[in-house]
Order: sequence, then structure tokens, then C-alpha cells
Amino acid sequence: VEHFYLARPIASAGIDYVDRNYPYGSTQLGRYPVHHGVEFQNPRGTPVLAAAPGAVYYAGGDQERLFGEKRDYYGNLVVIQHDFPAPDGQPLYTLYGHLDRINVVTGQRVEQGEKIGVVGDTGIAVGPHLHFEVRIGNPDDFYATRNPELWLLPYPTFGMLAGVVRAADGALIPATLVQVKALADANADLRYAYSYESDSVNSDAAWGETFTLGDLPEGDYEVVVSTNNGRVRFRQTVTVTSGRIAWIEISLN
Repeated sequence: VEHFYLARPIASAGIDYVDRNYPYGSTQLGRYPVHHGVEFQNPRGTPVLAAAPGAVYYAGGDQERLFGEKRDYYGNLVVIQHDFPAPDGQPLYTLYGHLDRINVVTGQRVEQGEKIGVVGDTGIAVGPHLHFEVRIGNPDDFYATRNPELWLLPYPTFGMLAGVVRAADGALIPATLVQVKALADANADLRYAYSYESDSVNSDAAWGETFTLGDLPEGDYEVVVSTNNGRVRFRQTVTVTSGRIAWIEISLN
């Protein structure tokens, strides 16, 4: 069951799509720690918007209060507790990190689309961008995250792909490159996803996914997993429909 409860935290005038170079659960091919959120690459000063209505649980720096793997991880951040729970009944929070400036205070009421700060590069950020997380249950717990792509409302006429990568015996296979290509356009760029590289990030309770690929125009796609030398281990066609998640189970021999 889809739960696209959240609007994008960057307006359409900015870069409002998730950066694919460092998606949730990835390490950018070993360059960085396992990612507990997603990134929206935008210039410093780009407005950051509340993804849904709620109350500001925390607004400030994390030099004294721990939200990440270590102190001063997110730098300036805002955490919002939303008016509605996650589908499993637990409280739902979003986190906005690396802000250059914060425009709200702890306890303040915010509405969807309200400006809560601006993009920056505080904390451990490499260059200005918005780090965006969904946390369920405990907002202070770095290990309470879920994949934000499963919560962000798709563009009109767009859907998304989610799935799981397993061995023949059913064991989950991490860090697997999944290639996705639109069949209707021979010149379409090849898109990529990676299965989660660590169990320090969580699959969604409703889906149990180990990879996602958001912002896909509706249509048919070929999904392929190959070895490093090009031998195809899995190939299947999947149809993406508007506003829905296309699910695929990848079993590798």
C-alpha cells in the first residue's frame, strides 16, 4: 500500500528530485558512510520547505544534542513531528539537515510548504545540499530511518520502482547494481539503483524493499542485473503506472 504522504522539501523552481549518486542505503561505491537519508542538490540559500504539517520537534544545531552518528553531523537541522502517524501507528518525523539558516523554532506549528530554513553545508556536508530523512518512532534515533522515496508524492504521470534482491536460497543480497531502462525510448538514459548496503538502514514495514528508484515516467521498463563481466543474471519487464509503486522481486542464481 502506497503512503505518499509528503510533499517535496524543495520547491519546483529548485532541484526537487532526489540525487541518484548517493541514495538511501548506499555508500556511493564505498566513498561515504551508509546513507540514512536522501539528498537534494541545491545552491546555498535555496528555501527548504516543510514536507507536511506538524510541530517543530527540534530546531537548532546538533553540536550538543545527538541526532546523527556523532555530534555536529547534520549541523543546523530541523525535525518536524507530523500531524499523522506512519501506517503502523508510530509517530512520523522528517529531518532536514545541513541548513545554512533556520527559520523556525522548537515547538512552532508549521504547514506543508512553509519555509523552515535554507540549504547550506553545515555539519559533515560536502558542498551545499539538503539532507532529508524520514524517521519513525524515535526522532532522536539515527537508526530509526526509512527510505524517503517511498513517502514523497510522485510528479503527475510519474510512479516509482521498488523491490528486493535475493539469492536463490532467499537470503538478501546487499550492494547489488540494478539497471533500469525505459523500453519506449531507445535513447533514454540507463537508470541505476543499488540494494541497501547495510542493515543499519530499515526497509519499509509495508514493503520490505531493499532498493527503490523514484521519479519514473509511467511506462514499461526493463530491469537487469548483470555480473561485472556482463553476464545477465536477471532480466524482467515491469510496468510503472502514475502514482503507484511497481514492485519487483529479483532472484539471482
